[in-house]
Amino acid sequence: MTNRKKPLTRHARLRELRTKNRLKQEHLSGILNVSQSTYSDYENENLNIATDHWVALADTYDVSVDYMMGLTDYPERRWNNNIWLVAEEKPKPKDE
Repeated sequence: MTNRKKPLTRHARLRELRTKNRLKQEHLSGILNVSQSTYSDYENENLNIATDHWVALADTYDVSVDYMMGLTDYPERRWNNNIWLVAEEKPKPKDE
């Protein structure tokens, strides 16, 4: 049996990223255009977070939304790189 560490909950991840980056709730609430008390409610699991807020926070911290939501412990935005590679490999249209 492996002793694998469970990923943080999404609310715990919010707090962890904020404190690691030495940011205040007031700063992040400004980015999301919500009150500081609403942001505090996000961290304390009193409110659900809108999808566009997850995206804005992931952009702020330069991590994936999956990482923000506690679905993975890997913060890299691999998905974006794959999209870029697929777009790069598209065949060019033939001249007519």
